[in-house]
Amino acid sequence: MKHLEAELGKMKLPDEEDITLPGDEIIPDTKYSITHQVAIEAPVSIVWRYLMQLGCDRAGWYSIDLLDHDGIPSVDYLRPEWTDRQSGDRISATLTQDSFFEVYQVEKEKHFVIGGVSEKAHGILSPFKMTWAFVLEPIGEDATRLIVRAKMKSSPVWAEWLAGNLIYPPVHGLMSGVQLKTIKHSGAGCALANGRAMAEIA
Repeated sequence: MKHLEAELGKMKLPDEEDITLPGDEIIPDTKYSITHQVAIEAPVSIVWRYLMQLGCDRAGWYSIDLLDHDGIPSVDYLRPEWTDRQSGDRISATLTQDSFFEVYQVEKEKHFVIGGVSEKAHGILSPFKMTWAFVLEPIGEDATRLIVRAKMKSSPVWAEWLAGNLIYPPVHGLMSGVQLKTIKHSGAGCALANGRAMAEIA
C-alpha cells in the first residue's frame, strides 16, 4: 500500500477545469464551476460504495459534520444495505429532511450526478440551479481517480456573480476538500483491510 501511495503521489493529474465530465450538459452555459480531484489507494468498486452512502439519509457527507450533519460523525465504514441509488431518487441534504438533492445520472462504478433547482435560495438567488458530479476513473486495478465538479446558475446577475466568485468557492472548496480527504482515507483503509482478509484466507 505504501508503494502504491508513493506512485500515485508522483502521478501528474490533468488540469481539472479542462476535463469534460458527465453532467456538464445539464447546466452547459454557466460561468461558475468548481472541480477537485484526488487519487485514492482503493479500487473503483470500493470508492463507488462510499459515494452510494452519501446523504443525510445514509452515512452523511464525509465533510465537516458540525456544519452539514448536525455534528453527528459520518459513517466511516461500508453498510451492506447502502449499495446503490437510482435516477430520480431524492437524497436528503439535511437530517431534518427539509431539503433534498435529486439523482440525475447513475452509471455504476463510473459516475454519479446529483443536483437540484430551487425557486429561491439564500434570500437573493432566484431561481437557483446546481449540479454535483462524482466521476471515477480506474488507475490500474488497485487505485482510483475521483473527480468532483459542482456547477451553479442563478439570477439576478449580480447575485449570481457574488455567489459564484466570493461565497461558494471558499465554502465549497473547504467542504469538498475535507470530503475527498475522508473518502480517500476511508477507501484506502477498507481496501487494506480487504487485502489482509484475503491474505489470511489464502
